Amino acid sequence: ASLCSRINLQHDLNSLQEWEREWQMVFHPEKCEVIRITTKRNPIIAHYSIHGISLTLTSAAKYLGVTITSDLSWNTHINNITKKANSTLSFLRRNISPSPPAAKAKAYFTYVRPTLEYSSTVWAPHTDSLIHQLEMTQRRAARFVKRDYQRTSSVTTMLKDLQWNSLEQRRNSARVTMLYKIHHHLVDVNYSESLHQTTSSTRGHNLQFTQLSTRKSAYQHSFFPASIVLWNRLPANVVYQPTLDRFQSALGSVRNQLP
Repeated sequence: ASLCSRINLQHDLNSLQEWEREWQMVFHPEKCEVIRITTKRNPIIAHYSIHGISLTLTSAAKYLGVTITSDLSWNTHINNITKKANSTLSFLRRNISPSPPAAKAKAYFTYVRPTLEYSSTVWAPHTDSLIHQLEMTQRRAARFVKRDYQRTSSVTTMLKDLQWNSLEQRRNSARVTMLYKIHHHLVDVNYSESLHQTTSSTRGHNLQFTQLSTRKSAYQHSFFPASIVLWNRLPANVVYQPTLDRFQSALGSVRNQLP
């Protein structure tokens, strides 16, 4: 950060302390952390404080339930959520194994899968290892629902029989659905710098967006660049739907075509 940026940030922290006093609230410096996100080899070191107490520097911090790291990789977040999801799945297996398959599937949808999908439009992984790590939890859930733990049994067949889409397909659907909401002003997201309708319609539909170019992997696989690629691959009968419900219904019929 430049000297000016560091001064401005500390000024914002000071303003928060004035707001705190005015509204008779208390900030706890020991619960606040600083995380530096930079690609510079020798970043400028800056220290920030609240109530005269220096804030702790960390390489990973949780923000609204999502763990962000200084290198902007999602390894730590995905490790955390798969550990929690597998723990919950083990609890269900210990307590409701004799239940009918439909009840066990509902328990998975209610208590396990939301842990694996919360805010996935932000952190959807692109590496095979992380994608596999998430899918393995669902594969364990399929065995749990089917009550089939034989090594020779095909989990792929179980998933097909249960009609469960892969978690990757569900994440991709969530991303293009969010893009639909943004484009139709159904959510308050400023997209003026990210979405530009392309003038070319030689392939696919004419509601395509210009792909964003970047040399940084973290940005390339972030929401807008990755979602635009998926959106541009959708057939015209999906993207032209006039309402969100009809879009989601049409998307369901082509979900298997999403990578």
